[in-house]
Amino acid sequence: MSKRVDLTGRQFGKLTVVGPGDEYVSPTGVRLFRWKCCCECGKEVNVTTSQLKRGKSSCGCLSTREDLSGKRFGYLVVISSAVEYVSPKGNKMSRWLCKCDCGNEINVLGMSLKNGDCKSCGCRGKGAQKSRIDIDSLIGLKLLNATIIGIKKRSTNSSKLKLVCECNCGRNFEACYISIRRNPSISCGCQRKKNEKKSLHKASSEKYLEN
Repeated sequence: MSKRVDLTGRQFGKLTVVGPGDEYVSPTGVRLFRWKCCCECGKEVNVTTSQLKRGKSSCGCLSTREDLSGKRFGYLVVISSAVEYVSPKGNKMSRWLCKCDCGNEINVLGMSLKNGDCKSCGCRGKGAQKSRIDIDSLIGLKLLNATIIGIKKRSTNSSKLKLVCECNCGRNFEACYISIRRNPSISCGCQRKKNEKKSLHKASSEKYLEN
């Protein structure tokens, strides 16, 4: 086995090798030596020797991701970049905060916007959005009385897909995707109680005035 060349102190673009970094272990158990590098932007990153030799020159701050801000895709207008989506395998994908013409805000994968998979928050039905649901892009969707914060049960069937929502009152509750589609003003139940109190108060006031 050939002796590893010490790259400590070497510079590759904006990256400077500080010393040995955290070893990478692939899903199949293969181990790769990595170097700890410091980028000029201040961020530290672990990089393999082959990545450095192939031209990796930054922590990623130099990536030329297309800015979609202000662009329209169907009924959606991109407001700004959102938190990246990280797949179970660790792959990172860009997401964008979009505002639908109906008023709802939703985080959408950049690729879903570009290839036409997502053209609305879901309010327009199949005419604006394909039947295949982009499940992960639902997280962060702001409804009238709640915000979708997680996924309870995954399913491509809208009647079986169950989501976790945070009500504006602070309580968490679960709801099926189809229920949210049919009732965008869904809540933990606090809104129904408020409406019942208002109705009761109105009825009491009317009865008092009649007397």
